[in-house]
Amino acid sequence: MLAQIEGGEKKYITKFSSANDLYSVVKAEFIAMRLAALAGIDAASVSLTRSLNKDVLLIERFDRTR
Repeated sequence: MLAQIEGGEKKYITKFSSANDLYSVVKAEFIAMRLAALAGIDAASVSLTRSLNKDVLLIERFDRTR
């Protein structure tokens, strides 16, 4: 499930983990995005949080500006 949220001046796409996931897919995506950025690839800024005991990936929108 995806949603868009705003936090201050930034906009995010949120990706929620699913009850059917065999492993934390959003956590794996977070790690992949961070590794890409550390390797010098131009990747969106991401953060990982929890809500209702589930992992939530926050991906900063780079295609939207105020």
